[in-house]
Amino acid sequence: DDLRSAEAQARADAARLAVAVQRNGAQVERYRREIVPAAEAAIEAVRADYLSGTGEFRMVAETLSLWLESRAALARREAERFAQLSRLTVDGFPELHDWLARYPLRALEQAEHWTKVLAVLEILTVPKSTPAP
Repeated sequence: DDLRSAEAQARADAARLAVAVQRNGAQVERYRREIVPAAEAAIEAVRADYLSGTGEFRMVAETLSLWLESRAALARREAERFAQLSRLTVDGFPELHDWLARYPLRALEQAEHWTKVLAVLEILTVPKSTPAP
C-alpha cells in the first residue's frame, strides 16, 4: 500500500510539474512574441525622437532599462522552464541526466512537446508483464 501511495504521489507531482512547464512555456512565448518586441519598438521610437532633437536622453536610458528588464525576465523564465523540464525528465528517467546536460537547447527547442515525449518514453520503458504459462 505504501508503494502504491508513493507511486500515486509521484504521478501527481509529475502532473503538477507538467502543468507548470506548460504555463511557463506560455509565459516564455508571450515574452518572445509581445513583451520583448514591444520594448524593442519603444527603444527605436525614443531613439528616433532623441536623434531628431525632439526627445530626451533620459527617455532613451529609461526605455533601454525596460528593454533590458524584459530580456532578463525572458532569460529567467527560460531558465526556470529548463529546470522544470530537467526535473520532470530526470525524475522519471534518471538515465537522461547526462543527455540533458550535453544538449539543453535540444530539450528547450522541443519543450512544447516534451511531456508527450516523456509519455512515449514511459510507454516504451514499462516492463511487459510476464505471460501466464
